[in-house]
Amino acid sequence: MLDISTIVITYVMQVLVVQFLFPKIKGLKIREDWIDSAIIVLIFSVSNYVLRTILVKFTLGLAAVVYYLTLGILGLLLDAVILLGISHFLPDKLKVDSFWSALSGGILLVVTSFIF
Repeated sequence: MLDISTIVITYVMQVLVVQFLFPKIKGLKIREDWIDSAIIVLIFSVSNYVLRTILVKFTLGLAAVVYYLTLGILGLLLDAVILLGISHFLPDKLKVDSFWSALSGGILLVVTSFIF
């Protein structure tokens, strides 16, 4: 079980990644406001949790098996789709030009959450 301090540290680190590293990726554009970065990370985290839970429940656990069999690639693809969705619904905060840019951003967020 995660304690609240771990969750807060991970959240803050992901906000910093979105704020400072996303602009370095070709095809990802974000507004300079850190509040926008915090909103993006919050939406990303909640969407990620909800979609993974729904996938596992509706497929009766098959999605979890496929996730582990593909060594997490399915999760990275889901993260990229979530970032594309965020850019579609919040185009003034995040602009994603391609799937590969979204995949790169998703990898950065996953690595950050894995480290912390």
